[in-house]
Amino acid sequence: MLAIFHDMVEKTMEVFMDDFLVFGNSFENCLSRLDKMLQRCEDTNLSLNWEKSHLIVKESIVLGHKISKNGIDRAKVDVIAKLPHPTTVKGAVLGQRHEKHFRPIHYASKTMTDVEYNYTMTEKEMLALV
Repeated sequence: MLAIFHDMVEKTMEVFMDDFLVFGNSFENCLSRLDKMLQRCEDTNLSLNWEKSHLIVKESIVLGHKISKNGIDRAKVDVIAKLPHPTTVKGAVLGQRHEKHFRPIHYASKTMTDVEYNYTMTEKEMLALV
């Protein structure tokens, strides 16, 4: 998805895995951006599930958060902000269990470089997947 919409991400739309959100500050602006997004889908033969689509809405639930012209509903965000800060460092291991034995494939325990800290949120999410 990021490869298809690379020039539109964070300017006219947001992408998370196979979900995306087109936004604008007026009805006409939304229609224009939606038209560009749909044209890109057509050009790249990307098919959409129209039953799961919500078009031209003033607010919506996105990744479990209520989004509107006022931004993200603060209820869930405030709960997370009040959690205590972690005191231990943990890593991640991608592995596969074969019979009763665990076989590690990749260890993902590293910090971001100075350059990686400047990445967009979407690019940082991709670092977690790579």
